[in-house]
Amino acid sequence: CGAKSVSMKNTSFFGGKRVPLHKIMLVIYFFLAGGFNGTNKQVIESTKLAPNTVTSIIDDMYLLMEGDLKLEDMTIG
Repeated sequence: CGAKSVSMKNTSFFGGKRVPLHKIMLVIYFFLAGGFNGTNKQVIESTKLAPNTVTSIIDDMYLLMEGDLKLEDMTIG
């Protein structure tokens, strides 16, 4: 057959991240639930991820949201 399977993780928002999927989902959960209160301390303690990793995931979330917004719908900044 010779068909090659491709993981959905590799072709999505999660692609290229070396973090377990369940930890990424936990960061996203805290992000959506508003559990940050201006700091990532709670997220870092809950996920046991490095601060720069949590920041990177959150930055990616903002980029994803920004790309999804239509200029007619909302102006950022």
